[in-house]
Amino acid sequence: MSIPKNYRPIALLETLSKLLEKVITARLIHEAGEHQLIPQSQFGGKDITSCTDAGLCMIHDIQLAWKRNKAVSLLTLDVSGYFNNVDHSRLIYTLRRLGYSSNICNWLKSYLSNRTAQFRIDGLLCPHFQLPDVGIPQGSPLSPILSSLYSIPLLAASIDPQAHSFAYRQLYHPCYSHSHQDNITIMTDIIKNINQTY
Repeated sequence: MSIPKNYRPIALLETLSKLLEKVITARLIHEAGEHQLIPQSQFGGKDITSCTDAGLCMIHDIQLAWKRNKAVSLLTLDVSGYFNNVDHSRLIYTLRRLGYSSNICNWLKSYLSNRTAQFRIDGLLCPHFQLPDVGIPQGSPLSPILSSLYSIPLLAASIDPQAHSFAYRQLYHPCYSHSHQDNITIMTDIIKNINQTY
């Protein structure tokens, strides 16, 4: 606990706010499922999938490629401090493009705006300070679904016919071809597409 960069803000809300967060979360998840907004390869932020499911799907695809005598390489992308670096304006833009209503988008914009934080260290309370317009509250039921919706453009940018992506908290790309050299070319193209998107 002595390394300040390891500190993470957590959301401490009143009971009514917690209830409203759960209602909005349920609405976001329902609409995402009804309109199939979250790709099948995205396992986070859904009611019935888990990290284990992502791992099992990836293992299945790798074993299938090996049976077909394909070379398999794995590209992984782990965004450091992902929840703390979600850009609010990009998130709202993504939600609008996905077809979420103005009411939902405006509520979320307001919910994420003008956030403040305060530290208590050894019983001493520091003054409130303004948080930047990035990050989604850890500990909130909204965080998993918002991060999944936010990452949809990333998954779209990484689509390649010879690579299947799996996402939970990180992005995994097993690439299959006749050689590892071809896989490196595929992975390089995926990275270029991701960099152009973000």
